[in-house]
Amino acid sequence: MIKILFGLFITLILTINIHAAISQTQVSSCGTLKQADSVYILITDVSSAGTCFTIGANNITLEGRGYTVNYSRTRTGYGIVDTAGYDNIIIQNLTLTQKNASVTNSHGIYFKNVTNSKVENISITTEGSSSDGVYLKSSGSSTFSNFNITTSNISAHGIYMYLSDSNYFSGFNISTSGIFAHGIYLKSANSNIINDSSIVSKLSNDYYLQNTGMVNSFRNTNFTTRKIYLYDNSSSFNYSNGTNNEIWLNTIQIISPSATLRITRTLINWTRTNISWQEKLTASRRLSYSMSGLLADANYSVWNGSAIDYNLTTDGNGNLPVFNINLSTSAKMIRVILARNITPVAPYITSWGNNKTNNNSLILAVNTSEAVNFNAAASQTITTWNWYQDGVNQNNNYDNFTVFWNTAGTKTVQVNATNSNGTSNTVIWTVSVQTQPEIYVPPSPANINSTTGNFWINYTWLPGTGNITDSYNISVNGTWYNGTTNTYYDNTVGPHGWSNITVWAYNLSGAGSLSAGSVSQNTRVPNNPPAQNPIGNKNVTAGDLLTLTVSATDADNDTITYGTNATAGTLNSTTGIYSWQTTNSDAGTYLWYFNSNDNYGGVASETITVNVINQGQEIWIKLNNDSGELIVNDSPSLDNGTGLSSATWSIWATQNKYKLNAGLFGKYQPVAGNRSYIIRTSDADGISVVLSADGNKTISYSSNTSRDCGIRNDNEWTLITVTYNGSHIIYYHNGVKCDSDSTTINSLSNAPVPLRIGGGNSIFFNGSIDDILMYNHGLPGHQVYRFYQESDHGLAGRQTIPALIYHRVTDPADAPDKISTNNFNQQIAYLHDNNFTTITTENFNQWLKGNFTMPKRPVIIFFDDGWNSTYNNALSTLDKYGYVGVIPVVTNYANFTDDTSYMRWWQLQELQNKGWEIASHSIDHVSMLTLNESDFRNELNLSSRGIERNLGKKPTSFIFPYNHANTTHTTICGEYYDLCWAYGSKDTWPYYNDYSDNGHVYQSLKRITIYNTTTMQTFKNMFAREISIPIGAWKLNEDTGSIAYDSSGNGNNALLNANATWQNDSIISSVISPAINPPGSTQKPKKSQQEPPLPPSETLS
Repeated sequence: MIKILFGLFITLILTINIHAAISQTQVSSCGTLKQADSVYILITDVSSAGTCFTIGANNITLEGRGYTVNYSRTRTGYGIVDTAGYDNIIIQNLTLTQKNASVTNSHGIYFKNVTNSKVENISITTEGSSSDGVYLKSSGSSTFSNFNITTSNISAHGIYMYLSDSNYFSGFNISTSGIFAHGIYLKSANSNIINDSSIVSKLSNDYYLQNTGMVNSFRNTNFTTRKIYLYDNSSSFNYSNGTNNEIWLNTIQIISPSATLRITRTLINWTRTNISWQEKLTASRRLSYSMSGLLADANYSVWNGSAIDYNLTTDGNGNLPVFNINLSTSAKMIRVILARNITPVAPYITSWGNNKTNNNSLILAVNTSEAVNFNAAASQTITTWNWYQDGVNQNNNYDNFTVFWNTAGTKTVQVNATNSNGTSNTVIWTVSVQTQPEIYVPPSPANINSTTGNFWINYTWLPGTGNITDSYNISVNGTWYNGTTNTYYDNTVGPHGWSNITVWAYNLSGAGSLSAGSVSQNTRVPNNPPAQNPIGNKNVTAGDLLTLTVSATDADNDTITYGTNATAGTLNSTTGIYSWQTTNSDAGTYLWYFNSNDNYGGVASETITVNVINQGQEIWIKLNNDSGELIVNDSPSLDNGTGLSSATWSIWATQNKYKLNAGLFGKYQPVAGNRSYIIRTSDADGISVVLSADGNKTISYSSNTSRDCGIRNDNEWTLITVTYNGSHIIYYHNGVKCDSDSTTINSLSNAPVPLRIGGGNSIFFNGSIDDILMYNHGLPGHQVYRFYQESDHGLAGRQTIPALIYHRVTDPADAPDKISTNNFNQQIAYLHDNNFTTITTENFNQWLKGNFTMPKRPVIIFFDDGWNSTYNNALSTLDKYGYVGVIPVVTNYANFTDDTSYMRWWQLQELQNKGWEIASHSIDHVSMLTLNESDFRNELNLSSRGIERNLGKKPTSFIFPYNHANTTHTTICGEYYDLCWAYGSKDTWPYYNDYSDNGHVYQSLKRITIYNTTTMQTFKNMFAREISIPIGAWKLNEDTGSIAYDSSGNGNNALLNANATWQNDSIISSVISPAINPPGSTQKPKKSQQEPPLPPSETLS
């Protein structure tokens, strides 16, 4: 039993998890070691008033490097403590000293609920009472080795273990000198081993055992005379000197009820033939002894003093039967001596087996030429093994033997086991040897082929010629599949993946056999070429920037590389963005292809025509007054397939001479069922609209003759726009609402006739037309005005961009400039859901210079003044969608330290790092019109320098406080900034104005102020044109051919009839603009220009 327990414990020791630390930290003071998976290295002696080191995590190593820890100098504490149950702890190479005798309960090492740990090469000295060297509570499965422990006060034990099992101690030198200070104290502790140690307690017991059972073992503990204290009748002392064949002596007292007992034991002799010791007890007791490790099957006499109490015989493992002896307080010699009349005992062959039956069967069957291994084990040490094959000694002195037979028949194998006393025992196997069955090797498979599809490969093959093939064993990419047919479908292959298959034939002859050869194939799934999205032909005015995007989808998810044979411009091969800044010398027509390459041989391509139109030249179409017109074939997209319930028609026109009822738009023929609508001239300078709900009956409407909503002067470009929503008709002149009518026609007839532009009712327009747009819903007025802004016939602007102004995003929204967080979140979510992209004023600035590609739906979001609510309440929402904003910062506000209403420079720096732009909004937010030129220049210069000094980046935009500026101020501002923003607007019409020219032109982009009264519908109306897609858009830039292409993407191309001709000439200089004059200007517009003016600048006063 003792040997078995010891073997189990050795297994436990070998499986302790000694962790692999991943980081190292040098330690120069006491504290908590709390970084898991770490090595802490002591680099100096350390000290502590109480506890020095506390273990605060699993997998920690404390490497002492021989340094000293002086702990509990003034109060109770521990050298090293782990009471939180952290495991896998290593402590090594350390000296622990506790030198204050007035401190109590200060152990060198204190473990509670700790397992799988190792402590080695430790020296511990304690001087306080009840201060143990090592104190273990509920801790186990750990090793402690190479310790020197010295204690010098009352109840200060060398080692104390309570409820702690399966620990291993070795190499200990323990010395205690206080009363009640035991060398080793075990309480309710089991399965512990103390090995190769010296344990001396000067005034108390060397071993103190309380409720320990019989499973603690003391081996080679420098035993001469030692004091053993048994607290009860359940505790035992199990000892081996570890030098003479592991002889174990276990002692327990027999008494009821339980009582304490001290045994003073002196070892006299310790050999297998003579084990002698002296016992001296503190009270008369009957002691029970058990011994192991003696000679096997031998007779022993047990002497009690001078008399023989027992004659006993050991079993085959050398275990002596238990014997009991009555002892008193007088010293008594006990001897266990080998008797002289030993009768030789033969060994027992306790087990046998072979590798065929895998059990102790002595009868088995094998085939000829089949190797069989036999083995045996005996109860004693065997000096000679003899193996016999069919009676012939094989002279093999091993406990196993391998044999095979070439002939069939009944065979035998015999083993003899002989021990040191010359006796032996025998086991014989009977073996039936059978003739090896005939094996038919199948032929190698042949003609392997495969078919492939989208991420799959199907293999087939044929059996070879010759013996039968029952099935096939195949290896596919290293994975085996046995027993298959002559086909295999592999659908585990990803895009461009390879599949490797090797096939062997198999038949069932003999024990089963494979073909000598195999067939293999390495196959790749086919590539899916990319599918390129249409690009379409492009027109660009010379001097403008042409951008387009090449994009493609790929079923294989390949990374696409984009290419072109374009001889001008640049194409980003990764993003597919093509950019060409044209010049006047680039005018002409180019035929180029753009392709998408998946880099696996798949290429998709489209060849497009790029028209570069001379800058300074305008192209339009001139209509002969008798029959010139553009004809668009009827299609469902022109009238929603069932007829329009709302629409917008917009056209630029200049007339040679007024003609009554000349058609501008018409889907109309004077035939029953063919009437839908006509937009035409009327009343010299008016517009009339004819509508039909059923294709037969019509109702006519005309603008008020006093409003002059039509073309007012000959040879003057005019933008005519009409919107219809099923109940109202609105007339616009140059983008400005002129008049309106109510209508009872709530839906237009779906007349099956072409759309005619410049005609429609056989009365043809006498003049020229350009930039034609048609929508299947009525646009709001502010969006109609953008047609005027963006046309070269109007304000000659470019793409118009919404610019929003927020001030404070906060709750409650109890002031006009405060927007509730809920409203703000809804507004920003609407922009994101409709694919808007935020840009900064610097992006806009670079776009004007041709250095930035404008996204499809840009928007600029300002947060004026730099309120702190932008950082606290708005930032997270914009971060959510990847949006950025522009902060016009008042520099003195950012400098204030006692006003938390505004952002500080560190917050602005964080926003700038996220891609936000910081613009100047002056130093003190005063009206610039109140300053003289010198002070105004100081505002411009010092606010710019303040931003650059604090944020490391010079601002390029200046936003006038209160939008107060004039021509002089904007011109001066342009000397310091690229862009000067001087106009704002309400959240009502018209929202937009044209752009500034690097701050030198007073007219500038209007920013839309968002108030707490701005409804969600009002907000959506600001972006109606971005969201809407026209059903027809004819830019008329082709300048050649008989087709005017529809750029809306609906394919509603227009055919020029014989009397519609292209015109290429200088832009007509007589262009009407809205009455826009700088503040303070005395200039008055011409009478013909007097139409509703744009709203004035908006302030927050």
